[in-house]
Amino acid sequence: MENAGRAVAAEVQGYDRVAVCCGRGANGGDGLVAARYLKEKGSQVQVFLCAAKGSYPEPVAVNLERAKAAGVSVVAAEDAVALQNGLAQADVILDGLLGTGSSGKPEGTIAQVIEAMTRSAKPIVTVDIPSGLDPDTGEAQGACAPAVLTLTLGLPKIGLLKPEAKKYVGELKVLDIGFPPDLLHP
Repeated sequence: MENAGRAVAAEVQGYDRVAVCCGRGANGGDGLVAARYLKEKGSQVQVFLCAAKGSYPEPVAVNLERAKAAGVSVVAAEDAVALQNGLAQADVILDGLLGTGSSGKPEGTIAQVIEAMTRSAKPIVTVDIPSGLDPDTGEAQGACAPAVLTLTLGLPKIGLLKPEAKKYVGELKVLDIGFPPDLLHP
């Protein structure tokens, strides 16, 4: 998560005001790490966290505390008014809601946040894969975040390369997150 978040932040650091939408899984953890690095580089960062009062896997919980300690504003994504205002004030939205481990149609708060990001008409940069896009088929599974840039981690996911995914993926950039070269090029 540390390598992924740092690499994502390096790609987004040119923006003054960044809204980061995070889920409770590893993709959200990557977003929290990126938020911390962006804050340290001088960006105004606001995180909208789904299930903000829930429990998180340990790496995500650790990165949530680190982001808060760095001064990152963390707001419950369920607060629709705060979400709408935060997205409206942002120069860019970082989508860290759902990653490759998700399946099926986004529901509940996640779907609402995807729809709010889309309505905002702000540029969306997505971590690893656009939320709501199937990583294998490249098909939208209901609400799907349309990115201008997808920062995929380590290797491109098969679904990102499918023609039907292009309208959601935008530009695709593969980020080096420290995979050993002999695994990538045997």
